Amino acid sequence: MCEELGRAYPVRGSVIIGRSLEASIRVPDSGISRRHARVETRDGGFLLEDLGSSHGTFLNGKSVSVAELHEGDRIQVGAALDLKFTREAPVQVAAPSAALWSWSVLQQRVYTTPNFAQVTGVPYGALNRPPEELLEQVAPEHRGALRAALGELLAGKPQMALDVRLGERWVSVTGEALLDAARGPIFLVGTVVDASARAARSRGRVLVIDDERLVSSAIARALSARHEVTAVQSGRQALTLLEERAFDVILCDMAMPEMGGMALHAHLAAHRPELLPRLAFMTGGAFSPRAESFLARTAAVVVSKPFARGALMALADDVLARLGRCPEPQTEFSRG
Repeated sequence: MCEELGRAYPVRGSVIIGRSLEASIRVPDSGISRRHARVETRDGGFLLEDLGSSHGTFLNGKSVSVAELHEGDRIQVGAALDLKFTREAPVQVAAPSAALWSWSVLQQRVYTTPNFAQVTGVPYGALNRPPEELLEQVAPEHRGALRAALGELLAGKPQMALDVRLGERWVSVTGEALLDAARGPIFLVGTVVDASARAARSRGRVLVIDDERLVSSAIARALSARHEVTAVQSGRQALTLLEERAFDVILCDMAMPEMGGMALHAHLAAHRPELLPRLAFMTGGAFSPRAESFLARTAAVVVSKPFARGALMALADDVLARLGRCPEPQTEFSRG
């Protein structure tokens, strides 16, 4: 049996995959031949055979002419169809909670399953769209993170998983690369799941304080994939905002000319002590004896520059955990 998300195709005798109206599994995609591939039973087993297609048939990321199928194998036909082979009975899915996406590296087209609009809330065609058209639907502050994750897949990273805002919803995007015989990526494939409910539970309000505008903007971009971020360039600006709005995490640079981390901590201790558990610090790594004593005395959460995006996320999560709002971990992508 070949399974697509929410749909199963029993294999009895011979099953043709292609663009033709007579195909058992019909895919109306110009990148797929009329009679593209065949799955058939033979001697108690199952074989996958390419029928001389223009763009090839792939099994677990490798181009094949004829190959025996085994439990859990992935069949990739064109860029729009990704099937899993199984001998198990199908599980009926009333309303699929995830949509599939596939990016053809050669054709530079992104394909999605028809339920993409249902899952994401974004009216987007199922076939044959340039990647930029889909990226334009992603919130501007999240596009950079998504582009970076896709770039890492193309460069050889095995998997990706991140949350982004797509239209009015938060979605969890996972993916992996299917490779050719030379270990080069030919397709990026993955899932999109509506993560709005989880995001509402774990999304925090973060205040970033750093006198270097480029640094504070970079931090805001890195954290905005999972949190609502506001950036300011001085401790005085931060105090004004803290009188007007509530923040879950206050991320402050230790060394600033007007009011650094220690001065902000002293002010909050005197006037807003309830905010101290929300305060964390960034540092360039060189501590004065006074700063070392301060950090040891307060047992503050600290991250050192330069820092990776993962370290910033972990710091925000650590502070949220102190408040009893520990975010749920992002779903890791697993094949099959």
